[in-house]
Amino acid sequence: MAFVMEIPVVLAFSILVICAKLPLSFGADPAILVSVDDGVFSSGGIYFYDGDGSTVTNSSSRTFAGVGVVEITSMDTNVADGSVYFYDYTSRCIYRYRSGTTTTVHCGISSSYSTSLAYDWVSGNIYWADGFFNWIAVQPVDATDSHMYRVIIQDDIEKPRALAVDSKAGYVFWFDISTSGFRIERALLDGTSRVPIIFTSLVMVIDMEVDVANRRLYWTENGRDSIESSSYDGTDRKIVYREFGVHFRSIAVDTDHFCATFYDLRLWACFAKSTGSISVIRASEFILRYPGSITMYKDGLRPPMTDSCSTLGCEHFCVNVQPSGKCMCKEGYTLDTDGKQCTEIHTLYSKAIVVSDSTRICMLSVRALAGSSDPLRCVRNTVQGAQFLTVDTSNQVIYYVSTTTNDIREYDINTATTRHITTVQTVSGLAFDWIDRNLFWTESSTGKIKYISLTTLAATEFELVSSPPSDMTIDPHSRTLFWVEGTSGYEMKIVSMSLVSKVKSVILTPPSPATIKGIFFDVISNRLFFVESEKLSSIERNGSDINHFFTGIQAVQDLLIYKRYAIWSVTSSPMLYTNGLQHNYPVISNLTSRMGVITAMAVYDESLQRQSKGPCAHLNGGCEQLCLTGVTGNAVCACSYGLTLLSDGKRCGSVPLSSNFLLVSDINHGRLLQISTVNAQVTTLDINGVGRPIAAVVDLRASYVYWTDANEGSIKRSTLNDSHTEIIYTSPGVDSFVNSLAMDYSTGNLYFTVSGDATTTSPGSVGVLRPSTRLARTLVNNLNYINGLALYPSKGLMFFTHDDGNATFTRIVQASMDGTSTRDIIAIDPSDVLTNLAIDYTSDRLYWSSNRGGVESSSLSGAERTKLTTPTSRVESIDVDGGYLYLTSDRKHKVVKISLQSQLEATFMADNAELGVLHNIFVYPGQSQQVSSVCSTNNGGCSTFCLPKSSPSSSYCACQDGTSLKSNDPYTCQGVIRCPVAVPNGQIDSSCTHNAGEVCTFRCDQGYLRTISATTMTCGQTGNWDENVSQLCQSEDDGITPENQQTIIYVAAGLGGLVIISITIVAIVCVVIRKKRLSTNQDRQRSEPNVYYTPNHQMSQQQMTPPGAINHAMYSQASNEKMMCEPSLSVPTPPAYSAKAENVYDTIPTPPYEEPSRIQHAPSVRSQTSIVSAQSSDSDYLTLIRT
Repeated sequence: MAFVMEIPVVLAFSILVICAKLPLSFGADPAILVSVDDGVFSSGGIYFYDGDGSTVTNSSSRTFAGVGVVEITSMDTNVADGSVYFYDYTSRCIYRYRSGTTTTVHCGISSSYSTSLAYDWVSGNIYWADGFFNWIAVQPVDATDSHMYRVIIQDDIEKPRALAVDSKAGYVFWFDISTSGFRIERALLDGTSRVPIIFTSLVMVIDMEVDVANRRLYWTENGRDSIESSSYDGTDRKIVYREFGVHFRSIAVDTDHFCATFYDLRLWACFAKSTGSISVIRASEFILRYPGSITMYKDGLRPPMTDSCSTLGCEHFCVNVQPSGKCMCKEGYTLDTDGKQCTEIHTLYSKAIVVSDSTRICMLSVRALAGSSDPLRCVRNTVQGAQFLTVDTSNQVIYYVSTTTNDIREYDINTATTRHITTVQTVSGLAFDWIDRNLFWTESSTGKIKYISLTTLAATEFELVSSPPSDMTIDPHSRTLFWVEGTSGYEMKIVSMSLVSKVKSVILTPPSPATIKGIFFDVISNRLFFVESEKLSSIERNGSDINHFFTGIQAVQDLLIYKRYAIWSVTSSPMLYTNGLQHNYPVISNLTSRMGVITAMAVYDESLQRQSKGPCAHLNGGCEQLCLTGVTGNAVCACSYGLTLLSDGKRCGSVPLSSNFLLVSDINHGRLLQISTVNAQVTTLDINGVGRPIAAVVDLRASYVYWTDANEGSIKRSTLNDSHTEIIYTSPGVDSFVNSLAMDYSTGNLYFTVSGDATTTSPGSVGVLRPSTRLARTLVNNLNYINGLALYPSKGLMFFTHDDGNATFTRIVQASMDGTSTRDIIAIDPSDVLTNLAIDYTSDRLYWSSNRGGVESSSLSGAERTKLTTPTSRVESIDVDGGYLYLTSDRKHKVVKISLQSQLEATFMADNAELGVLHNIFVYPGQSQQVSSVCSTNNGGCSTFCLPKSSPSSSYCACQDGTSLKSNDPYTCQGVIRCPVAVPNGQIDSSCTHNAGEVCTFRCDQGYLRTISATTMTCGQTGNWDENVSQLCQSEDDGITPENQQTIIYVAAGLGGLVIISITIVAIVCVVIRKKRLSTNQDRQRSEPNVYYTPNHQMSQQQMTPPGAINHAMYSQASNEKMMCEPSLSVPTPPAYSAKAENVYDTIPTPPYEEPSRIQHAPSVRSQTSIVSAQSSDSDYLTLIRT
């Protein structure tokens, strides 16, 4: 969808100024409120539109005097009293606007753009999700006590946003960006009965709203380019509107419509719930500024209800938990057993930064990190020489080192008493293990690490180190202690030790001279933070994955991490500083100047010292993908859409389809899907690192799937059964990216397009890639944007789309597959965008899709142009197979199947809200691609590329960019060493180029068997295969295969034994007979024996005698006697040998790596037509010129 709205800038500014002066009042009439960011000529504010989701009329704007410049990121209304509640990112406060007056509701919210609020119109409470403090809190809007709020959800929540409340149903909903899986969750209004309702196919939910009447939840999903809806339990999920590339920001729900702000398009619009059709568009007010939050003010959307809290008599406040309400206490208090009164835990803050100077220990509210002016609260007793603080929140005590008394002391916050724990030397670090209740410390003077059990008060030496130890921290959940060794300015290192195995490891050693200060383990992120050479960094427990945040932190003494904030003190200074971890540069705030020189600090928050973390907190609960907390409190593993849980209950996988499927790319979720053409079942290929896939093809002959990744501008591949991904090509241009893919099954070559700008150093192009060698050649250059590519190898044709991105031209180009003979064959409306191409090989028709024009087709020359009837516009991709057209569109949340004959949609697939925008369709096996008859056989004899040409049965050998063919060989590129093409009685796979280093697959002809177990062989650097190709395939009659060789050996051995026994018996008989003959007839004339040959008796040519002749030289007296026992044999005739014929060449000789016995020769460019001219010299070759 394209919106074209224009209004003169001066007029727009005048309207804004006039509207800002109009009086504003709420009545019973409905209105739509849209916040606007701070602009060039005025501060941020709110536009008020008379009307609802069906139509709006007048508009007025309002800025907020006394508040200053505002940036409103979330809003809600109370129709009962005409109030508007909004969160201002600039001041980090929630305000209420009513009757022309703006008042503060709550300040001290973290500086997160994702902070979201929702109003409970029954009990009069405001809820908000704090994006950096990582909690959900509630407060009565009429509270006069600035501390009258309660955090209701703070465990197992990481980055909450997009909050919504249904007071009638008693639910609060939110979206959480969790490392164990993104999810939409639901809880009761007191934070209990928490349950995830949607946890698959979520990317980035921005805003959320409830449809009270229909008990449905609506949300905007920027990562999926969609507006979606589901029932309150997460079922019946639907995509109600989608537009690829559009960033939705906020949503409001009316009776029959929903409205949303389009941030990048600078407008807001309303849509009918039933059809998704647009009912309202407003853009003229946002020429110079961006629309932000949107909300609906309409009686009936929030039905009046009896407040169940009104009669409870709660001391602090009440939340609307059905059916009777529930009393709540503010932070730092607990609810008494009567369910109404509240008791203070202690007089200090429940969530605080503990700081000390030489005489005091005080607490600073964590809200001060977000700009709140909450005062310091100090312990009642004076302390002396406090240093190195740590806390035990479950027992409300503070431990510190007293430099005055040289001991560790304990201060009880409740009783205000102090006690001695143990005597120490010069302490240089302190850490508390709240699980085993052990206190650890380092002593720089002794080089020792010690600990004491706070249960028995027994102190123990834990470790002796070789260099002075200093700062110390601990991760009790993994039972790991960390400390720093070394001297500042020299060699320093961070060491870890397991408290269980006592195994010690050096996890970080920065270059000398080094300075490491303030190490701190954050139990939320499970990372170790530290300052090294004025730079804040963090690492994993084992020292891996170092992250750097910001620099310029000088003279650091101590460091703390609280949620998404860093807090540090400076040596010999009363200042305490903070900065958000999300900032790439220091935005430093001084927290207090009301202390003396700060000597130590610690974090006080009971939620950070749990005895155990959630089941998914450690190693994701053992789950490979999604981890959820089960009803019993155990980790429950789940998988993303299209994958299934394996038998171990932890890992995820899928069984890829081998045939009859559509290969589609889901760009929103970074996954490749197979959709069965039989039953539309969806399978996600279990491949890692897919990125943002655009185009994808599959070659099951090589067992590879190939795709383009928009994130990296590259072509990637993986096998269907392996999660490993490899990059085989990267676009060379800085501002260009690989877009389309098409495979030439004649050769296994990948054709691809690169989108860029022809006027820059990153132009668009069409190229070809040989995946086995990763060599690439540019075929057509100096192009712009290309979204579609299709091949017809048997005709040597390729087709690609081309537009300049400036609505000047949009065309389809036909070219020879070698990049020559380009010509425009189709032109469409320049303001439209061509998205994909496909060829129907049975009818020789070209199909194309576009955003506005749907789907059209033509002959291969561009004639006979026809428009198809499709159920949707904004078609993203198409493919043709078996008389059907398959298409995807961001308006359809499925793959659509259309009969080419009737042009009616065929029953195939239902809408599927789990799917993102599908950018590619590839049907497998699909139509049989008409391959090149020349290139499909041994790569046409070419060493690198065999490129079909548009002339019938012709091809062209070519090399990668920067390389030419050899001057005396039109098939081989310079620098290429090749192995023989032929295998006697067998064939090498046609994708093999026979180049050195290449591993090629071979197979034996019918009637022949392999003599080795392997099916591949490697071409060596000398141009010889690593196997004896003359013996790879033997006749089945020979019976010699890898499987029966051993059997033959056994049988031969047995037969050999029988032969030896037989010969022995015959020899004995012969001896007996001989003796008898000698005794009876010694004077008898001897007969002349026949010549007898044995396999072991080799004769030279001179020894051979003519047939029937007798070679007397063979006789001796001894042999005379032997031959008398042998049967009479005729003299064999020697075989007739002939010399091997010399190679016979065609007009252009066959390449030297080909064997004439296996190759049928053809002209050099594989043409079946006559040759014009060619030199006869063996060293000079001439590329064919066709006539």
